[in-house]
Amino acid sequence: MSNILSVQSLPVVGEYLGLNLDFSWNKTHLFTKLKSKVVRQIEKWRSSTISVIGRVILAKHVLCLMPQYTLAMFCLLSCISSTVDQYIAHFIWAGHVGGQSIHWKSWSVLTMSKLHEKQGIRSIEETNRAILVKVVWQTLSQPQSLFSQFFLSKHCKNTNFHNNKCTANASWEWRSILWKRDLVKLGLKWRVITGMQIKLVDNWILELSSTYQIL
Repeated sequence: MSNILSVQSLPVVGEYLGLNLDFSWNKTHLFTKLKSKVVRQIEKWRSSTISVIGRVILAKHVLCLMPQYTLAMFCLLSCISSTVDQYIAHFIWAGHVGGQSIHWKSWSVLTMSKLHEKQGIRSIEETNRAILVKVVWQTLSQPQSLFSQFFLSKHCKNTNFHNNKCTANASWEWRSILWKRDLVKLGLKWRVITGMQIKLVDNWILELSSTYQIL
């Protein structure tokens, strides 16, 4: 194809929003750049005299939001998200990454909600889960959107989104959506109108005291 069009063929597809588009590589290697980006930002602040409260604010409003685009499309590997969380925790208590530092509060306490009078720092794993769940809900509730039409037409040609199974050649984006779809389905029940799309085994009987979201 490159010879016919007289264009140069590159071994790497390129990047978009800071993430490599070629997902045939090792996933750990691809997400390593995300960790490096967080480390570089922390190193920029290392020479500054910032209090613990100031570092908490920077962690909440800068570090935790840096991988926002990545978290909205991909389910991060647990080893990547836990490592980034460790970097942020080290920055809060020591002002740098690596080395020994005393953590006066555990990470589970720091990430507790402000409703419990805690700091309310969002862990990368929980943020990733929450954003992908919103993507799944958008796909379910807005099937006519451009995002939904693109993925559903590509991966759900012979089945619907509820019963679609992950295939061997599915993209990492679609795998991420399906993983969180199963989580969303635990809180969904059908509302019977025509009944054309509902199977007998589906979760469609709604109790009066139920807190399920209506689909």
